[in-house]
Amino acid sequence: MTDQQRSLWLRTVAVLDQCLTGASPVSLGELSDATGLPKATAWRIARDLVAAGLLAKTPGGYIGGAGLVERGDRAARQLAVRSLVTPELVELHRLTGASVWAVDVRDDREWVIMGSLYDATAVGNRYRDDWGHDPGEPAILASALGRISLAGRPELVDPLLHRGVPRLTRDTQTDSHRVVAALRRAGEDQEAVEHGGFRLGWSCIAVPVCDSAGRIVAALGVVDRTPRFATTRFLRAAHLTADRLRGEWPTATRP
Repeated sequence: MTDQQRSLWLRTVAVLDQCLTGASPVSLGELSDATGLPKATAWRIARDLVAAGLLAKTPGGYIGGAGLVERGDRAARQLAVRSLVTPELVELHRLTGASVWAVDVRDDREWVIMGSLYDATAVGNRYRDDWGHDPGEPAILASALGRISLAGRPELVDPLLHRGVPRLTRDTQTDSHRVVAALRRAGEDQEAVEHGGFRLGWSCIAVPVCDSAGRIVAALGVVDRTPRFATTRFLRAAHLTADRLRGEWPTATRP
């Protein structure tokens, strides 16, 4: 974050906080006086917050917007999921001795990492910093996460294949027919295994976490250096963890 971005963020938070301090609407003049911002600056920030639904404009001034309630509910649900996932990841890390992660895949536009634990090797080799999980990028089809989460989702897979899976390493599978076959196997087996295709020298397994209706809402993964990767043991531990989480995750948002 640049100094300019940080300054804008702090001013935005100041305006938002001021509008939430009391029960009465806050006028533009009061907002300017309380924050020390010029009226024109306070007005622009308040205008943008209104457009985002975080504030609402009334005849008496600015008040909290309905978007705050929605975002607050989402944050509370996310915290609840994190509190559920964290101890399970700690146990999975203990059982495997490898790096582990959990990703919420309910939103087709954005997948959210709900928790992760990395061993010293992964941190030292910058695996943690380089790990992509964007469902809108074709590279996701080279990963165990993408294969398990997109299995049986041709409406999402086909546009990615049309753009082409990039060759991330010498072992990346880029042929569309073979990628589709890997997705099919992941769906049938309810597990995905990837060796060196996403990052050379690293292997990963992923298993699904389902809601009470049987729909995939998240994925669990285990990552380690390929030479010491214990596929069978890691899969067994990950499936046990997913079974404990089954039905505990909030219901999937997609139809």
